Amino acid sequence: MIGQLVRDGTIVSLKDFWSFESSFYQSIITILIALIGVLGVAAYLVVKHSSEDTARNIARSTMRDEISRELRTQDFHEKVSKNIKDCLEPVEIDLEDKFSNIGTLADSVEGLIQKVTDLTEENVELKKSLRHVVARLAVLDREEESGGELHLKMEDGEE
Repeated sequence: MIGQLVRDGTIVSLKDFWSFESSFYQSIITILIALIGVLGVAAYLVVKHSSEDTARNIARSTMRDEISRELRTQDFHEKVSKNIKDCLEPVEIDLEDKFSNIGTLADSVEGLIQKVTDLTEENVELKKSLRHVVARLAVLDREEESGGELHLKMEDGEE
């Protein structure tokens, strides 16, 4: 009876059953391996992406810390001070020259102001002298006109 059912195809033989079962499990294993591969690639990409972000963040943090530490060192301050002095030295020399020129010009201006003051005083004195000369000439001119009557006067006041 079992033989009849096996021949009719109603019941599967043990050999066929093992063949189907091994193929079924082999298919399941293949699908699971493929699924594990896909998950592995996805996991790799996720880890890589998050690792890169984490690595970048760690690198940034480390760089900030290192730069901050370097900026606080005495050696860095000395180097910066030296560079600043090297850059400012020509400017300071130029400024000193300008200030000395300004001092010289100020002295020259003071000398010129004194000359102008002296010349102004001299001009005032010359104007006074000129007024006296003009007044004296006017007096002499009047005396000459008065001398037309043939009265001569001496400077002593005698006639």
